[in-house]
Amino acid sequence: MFLDADLAPGRLCYIITRISPGVWRARVAFIAVTRGSEYWESVLQYEQELQKLEPDEAKLKAWEESNKEQIRALLSAMKRISSRDTTGRN
Repeated sequence: MFLDADLAPGRLCYIITRISPGVWRARVAFIAVTRGSEYWESVLQYEQELQKLEPDEAKLKAWEESNKEQIRALLSAMKRISSRDTTGRN
């Protein structure tokens, strides 16, 4: 399941995750919440109850520097995989 969104800097985007039980596995749905939608009233309650997390930019930068080669290798491998056609050939 993927979520595709056009996000603007400094703006908040609210997404409700709905999980529905299934026979073999649960189904997941992402629902965008906008003013006037059925979930809008819940946003304030969720904002008060949820723990908000923000990245520590200094630690993130330090981790990125110490893992630069592994990141490069992984991105290179992913690029090779994504460039293959459906037969598995380049």
